[in-house]
Amino acid sequence: MSTERIRQLNDAFRRSLAGGRVLTTLGVEAFSNMHKTLLLERVRTFDAFPRRTIRTTNTISAQW
Repeated sequence: MSTERIRQLNDAFRRSLAGGRVLTTLGVEAFSNMHKTLLLERVRTFDAFPRRTIRTTNTISAQW
């Protein structure tokens, strides 16, 4: 599976939170239900991923 396809699947899950499993830490579980709801909404709507270039010995690839 290509990196681009994995990125697409991750983004689709992050936006919908459907078709997968949401895991949280004990620290997040300690938040009130209201704060967990707000946090998940922030995760779901986040789209400000930085673009960076990674160099390896054979290729150069752009990563988000």
